[in-house]
Amino acid sequence: MFCRTASVGLFGIIGVPMATTQAFVTWTAGRLLESRYLLYLIAAMKSEFERLAHGSTHLTIYMPDLEGLDVPLPPLDEQRRIADFLDDQVSRIDSVTAARNKQVELLQEAARAELAERLLSSTRDEVPIKRLISDERLGIWGHEPGEAAIDVRVARVADFDRTAFGLRAVDTIRSVDAAQLRSRMLARGDVLLERSGGTQRNPVGCPAFVEDVDGPTVSSNFVSRLRPAVDVGDGRYIALVLGAMYWTRRQAPFSTQTTGIQNLDSAAYLATRVPDRTLAEQVALAGEASRTIEDLRMRCAALRLSSRHLSEYKQSLITAAVSGELDVTTASTRSIPA
Repeated sequence: MFCRTASVGLFGIIGVPMATTQAFVTWTAGRLLESRYLLYLIAAMKSEFERLAHGSTHLTIYMPDLEGLDVPLPPLDEQRRIADFLDDQVSRIDSVTAARNKQVELLQEAARAELAERLLSSTRDEVPIKRLISDERLGIWGHEPGEAAIDVRVARVADFDRTAFGLRAVDTIRSVDAAQLRSRMLARGDVLLERSGGTQRNPVGCPAFVEDVDGPTVSSNFVSRLRPAVDVGDGRYIALVLGAMYWTRRQAPFSTQTTGIQNLDSAAYLATRVPDRTLAEQVALAGEASRTIEDLRMRCAALRLSSRHLSEYKQSLITAAVSGELDVTTASTRSIPA
């Protein structure tokens, strides 16, 4: 990875660790190192550290593996030039990235306000949400595959799309008795409601529309199945109404937390009143809301992709500058990619 400049063993310029714990090592720059350059040097070695890491979920780098690493060691004045250049460029990149992230937040806030206005605000009569639903049935976790009569797919909260309020592919397989399947089996057009779970970032109460099912499928014991009433058609409109309420945190007064798990009082929550609309109006509003969400998804995806490209560019810039592949004295006007 490193070339075009003098190199030396990592321990030769840093020395032995000043302090160690099970998870961290503390290094101090020696007299041959500019401390800012050391930070960028470590950042540039990310791929080397990943190559040396052991483990699958919890990665560990062992000290003896670091002894064989050679790293670039330009003179101190060159280290300072590299650090000055990178300080400027990294600051610019981070500012652009922060602006992209802020754009995502503003787009989300605007979409949430628009959905709440369309779906929850009206001067007409109101009805409780439960009037839109013919049946609520809590799901089941069942048994290990093959232990009960029928193997089924189990839709979990992890399968919820919390932006579009849909259901992703369901891959969890469990087994249930025939009677349990009959009373809980999901059908196209159902709506799922998260009853237990949640985090501070993603609180309990998220809905998900069931677009389709692939074979016998139930919801987990943390999720309720809501079956739309006959005069509602499929549940897309219900899912989006609940989604608008979720985005605006109107489910919060109906949730409690015990032992780290949030629980939703669905009976009280579904008594919340919303505008009374005809089937034609529900279909039209669901279409408009779905288009708003899809537009939000596409615009946020483009901004997040830009942020990823900026992160990759920053990493490549640091590596090129530290390794000597980039002459920082002639690259001071280097432009940041869009």
